[in-house]
Amino acid sequence: ASDQREILSKLGDAKYAWTHAELQSVHQMLRLFMNETKQISFALMLLRLVVLREPSTANIDKEESQSTEFVADLLLQNKLQSMSNRSMAWCVLSNAFGSKQLPSWTSSEDNNQSEKFLQLIDRAVIDCDPSVADASTPTQKALRQSASAFLYNTSRQLTAETNNGGADGNSELNEAIMSILIGCLENLGEENDSTSINRRYMCIGQILKSREFGQTAVGLTKDLGMLDVDMIQSASYDHIGDKVAKEVASLL
Repeated sequence: ASDQREILSKLGDAKYAWTHAELQSVHQMLRLFMNETKQISFALMLLRLVVLREPSTANIDKEESQSTEFVADLLLQNKLQSMSNRSMAWCVLSNAFGSKQLPSWTSSEDNNQSEKFLQLIDRAVIDCDPSVADASTPTQKALRQSASAFLYNTSRQLTAETNNGGADGNSELNEAIMSILIGCLENLGEENDSTSINRRYMCIGQILKSREFGQTAVGLTKDLGMLDVDMIQSASYDHIGDKVAKEVASLL
């Protein structure tokens, strides 16, 4: 127990040079904690920091992939009953997906998105819905903020993977990108939390700017009629959100 406390205490030191063995041990330890209902909150809180740490030697892709898949399963299997735990789970995945390449479990054998990954995106879209009951409560807002951060970081990775192709922007949208785009457009006008609005617009903009399928995404957005300049101009967001929204409008 003392060894566990010692290694976990190092998470508070952003400059600590982690070894492969130490991070491997932390990942394995936290997955054990997440098997215990009373330890889930504690484990998720620490895991959101662990995924941001880089070892000083070899990478730990396998261990981190197992940990993020474990968290994804908790969300998909409805094992996180408290709103705060769900928010923390999205924070873990958002941090992991935003700081490194997508884990191996997000891809299928034919190099497309895995079914679990697509289900996870759908679940994030559901948790971003501002039309649910008690949407204005702090816990619901925190959930939408975390889920929208996950969608944004996922969109960054998915567009980064394809932006190396130098295409003309007219490629077909894959299922993951289409789900994220439509999910972020849906109910956007009902969202009144500035952080969630900002992240959803950033996500939309990331997709519309894609060099591979940006023009396809622009066409779909126009065809759906879910986002237009008039709506953006009439919306009253904070300064940052207003700026991002106008940047998105300029892409249409």
